[in-house]
Amino acid sequence: MIPMSKSDELALGISEALSCFLTSPNVHDSNGEAANVVDALDGIGKALWDAATHLGNGNASTGGVGAIEGHAMMLRDAGEHIAGALDGIASALDRIASALEAGDG
Repeated sequence: MIPMSKSDELALGISEALSCFLTSPNVHDSNGEAANVVDALDGIGKALWDAATHLGNGNASTGGVGAIEGHAMMLRDAGEHIAGALDGIASALDRIASALEAGDG
């Protein structure tokens, strides 16, 4: 077995941690494998499409706007929250990359 450098060990540890963080053994995809973030996003997209095809103005409890408009406002708000969360992940990954670079120097 070839010995690993400290930076390789750190990179492997980070890779394993991210894999554990982004995969759920409690949720399975269509192939029966542990679901990951892509599976979750695909499920959300399909659910949103299904909801959008069944929305209309009739009997919508959306406070004076049509169901489509109300749904669009919620999607906008959700998108802002998702963007903020992704920005936090990007910042964390940037800090990890900086730490790895500093360790190689």
